[in-house]
Amino acid sequence: MLEQNERLKMAMQEQRRQQIGGLIKRYEWKGELLVKEKEEEIARAANRNTELQNLLKRMDAENQTWQRVAKENEAMIASLNTSIQRLRESSENAAGDAESCCCQVEEKRKTMCKCCNSRNSCVVILPCRHLSSCKHCEVFLDSCPLCSMPKKATIEALI
Repeated sequence: MLEQNERLKMAMQEQRRQQIGGLIKRYEWKGELLVKEKEEEIARAANRNTELQNLLKRMDAENQTWQRVAKENEAMIASLNTSIQRLRESSENAAGDAESCCCQVEEKRKTMCKCCNSRNSCVVILPCRHLSSCKHCEVFLDSCPLCSMPKKATIEALI
């Protein structure tokens, strides 16, 4: 009987060892699967991080470009304001001076639209900054009528 108890005990221990081994294998498999999923998730996060860093670099470069353009435009506006102020001052001085009618006709020709020669020039062509067109003719211009520089933009001068 003792021998039978011993065999039964050994059989139960073997059965328990097999069950525990099966459980361990199942948990190892699930654990490996979870580790693999987390590694893939980390790789995706790293790729996304790289994409976002590249996007940030591009946006920073674009920001610097727009800041440079804004500074150029501010400088151009300041220059145009100075030119307009000088024109106002010269027109005030010219109005006060007693000049011959020939000079007034010549001065009037300078302010006439270089395209239609019938309306006053009120549009400044950029980047050359020539006041050489009326707003009706400006629409049809691709370049400045005085210097033939390609037109990039225009500003209407309120004179």
